[in-house]
Amino acid sequence: MLARTGRHCFAAIATLAVWGVVSLGADVALAQPAPMNPGLTPLLRYFELSVVSGRIAATSPHRDRKLESQSAGKDRRERLSATLSADATTISYEQTTSDWQLSFEVIDGKEVAIRRQSKDNDALAPLVFHQPPSGPISLRIGEGAKERVYEAGNLWRLLVAEPEICRQQLVPLVELLKPDWNLGQTALAAEQSLFDSVRFMESGNLESWQALVEQLGDPKFSRRQAADRELRAQGRGAALFLMSIDWRLLDAEQQSRIRAMFDDLPGAGSKAPVGGGHADAPDRIALWLVRDPRVWLKLLQRDDEDQRRLAVAQLQRLSSARIVFDPAAAPPIREAQLHSLREELLESGVLTRKTPRR
Repeated sequence: MLARTGRHCFAAIATLAVWGVVSLGADVALAQPAPMNPGLTPLLRYFELSVVSGRIAATSPHRDRKLESQSAGKDRRERLSATLSADATTISYEQTTSDWQLSFEVIDGKEVAIRRQSKDNDALAPLVFHQPPSGPISLRIGEGAKERVYEAGNLWRLLVAEPEICRQQLVPLVELLKPDWNLGQTALAAEQSLFDSVRFMESGNLESWQALVEQLGDPKFSRRQAADRELRAQGRGAALFLMSIDWRLLDAEQQSRIRAMFDDLPGAGSKAPVGGGHADAPDRIALWLVRDPRVWLKLLQRDDEDQRRLAVAQLQRLSSARIVFDPAAAPPIREAQLHSLREELLESGVLTRKTPRR
């Protein structure tokens, strides 16, 4: 449980008796939350929730303003409060009934805590999501011997690594305060960009693209500008190529220009947070994930054989060791190969090596 001076992050945790529960296996159930009471939604216009660099952020154009609204019905109580302070905005949402409990809190714009609790844990497993101010995020479902813990460097890595559990358990809760967020669809689009980038590398005829990237570091400003304009004119094709190259081999000027290109991608920051930066778009997300071997190791578990083949190809590029995994093999064989491959990549340091920052 998180604590703050003078208050508790999970105090008065709310309940959702109006959720519908369906089966999600032997030890986890799925609940779809009811939307927020319309009487509380006018407060939502005073702040903005966004995902920036894979982390949920709360911002507001207002400063030093406190708002609160409550709603009470026959078997349902809700409370939404916000302390508005630019990019240090704090938000607390609670919903309470006699059967379910839920709280959603954003602290100082960066820390996020979501907790769901049912009085009948056999009907719906407890859930705790935590995004600290910095460092990995975590998702815990269940408790005791049945508890499952999922960790990732940021929200997008979690959504790509565990798409089903996130779609069923986490995304409906995260989107309570922003129903039009469409995080699941954004993660799927980012995943598609990852596969498209590998296909692009296999398409051949990449010499002209590489020449333009080299020209971005040319001593002459006019030549750097010309290469920049040409790459931008190529649209998504250039984005897919730029995702696939190793930025560690580029100089500071090349990296700076490529970052600027991705910042200017369509859909990247149409509603920029108050504190600066852009809300994440699929190709920008893929740019951060494409050189992370942990992501591609997870993608080896996809049902689609071609996607597994592409994951093997990218893992081979990221590792000096030979990748032994047959994407066309039967499931038991693939499972055994995946286990051995994970152990080998851990032992060689590929999975623990820090992924280059973008």
